[in-house]
Formats: sequence, structure tokens, C-alpha cells
Amino acid sequence: MDTSSLINGEKYFPQESNRELWQKLHALTIKRRIAMPPQAFDEISHGNKALYSWVNRHRTNLVVPTNKEIFGLAGEVTKKFPSLVDAAKIKPDADPYVISLARWFDKKPAPFRYPPIIVTEEANRPNKIPYVASYYKIPFTNFEGLLRKEGWWPI
Repeated sequence: MDTSSLINGEKYFPQESNRELWQKLHALTIKRRIAMPPQAFDEISHGNKALYSWVNRHRTNLVVPTNKEIFGLAGEVTKKFPSLVDAAKIKPDADPYVISLARWFDKKPAPFRYPPIIVTEEANRPNKIPYVASYYKIPFTNFEGLLRKEGWWPI
């Protein structure tokens, strides 16, 4: 899951008025049906207290540490799509890791029984997650699409 989708989720469906939705999202983290790389976790601002608190509480189930294989896949993505990242940033861009985590899940059939789908709010245009995901034949959707796929829409 890309940071942008969690931010939009909190913006349009705040936890304080949509507790059931956020409990359902938590259940998906336990089942490892939604996950994010640490680089995406690091993008969540402490200023967004509700979202930061939720992600931090569920970090163990939500954040998948970057292992050697994911790191290698991120290197491949960055080499093939160099403008996906901002070389001037001090912290690594999360986008190649979001894509690489999905590719890694796709190679690991158990306990990850579901084919990966990247959840992002980015537009499908060059050098954005959906464009690169399409290249690797990884499906993508946005937060609303996730809710629809799970049968939770309309709320």
C-alpha cells in the first residue's frame, strides 16, 4: 500500500467517525492482505496524528521489512525507471519499494494467498506507481477501489 492511499483514507474516512472501517483495515493487516514497506511508513507525517498513530499501532502486521530480495527488486525498478525517484531526497523514495514489495509477494504463494494489488492514489502516467506496476503486470487500484473490492462500498 502506498502512503497516498492511507492519507486519502484518513482524509475522506476519518477514524473517529469510521471506526468499523479502520477495524476492517486492521483485520486485513493481520491477514497480510495489506502491507507497506518501511519506506512508505517513513513518509507518514507525525503531523497527521490519527493516521500516524494507527499505522504505528499496526506496524508489526502492516510494515514488511526490506529484505535482501526486496532491496534487489527495488534496485531493478529504479534502474529501469530512474525518474520514479528523486535523487535529491535524503530518505529513499518509497515508490520503488511499494512496487518491489508487490513483486516479492507475487513470488511468495504462502502465507500470502492473494495476488498482490497495489493501492495508490497516483495517476497512471509515466514515472508513477501505476505506470510501473503495469509494466510488471501488477494490478493497482486506489483506496475507494480497495473498499469496493472488499465489498465495503458504499460506506
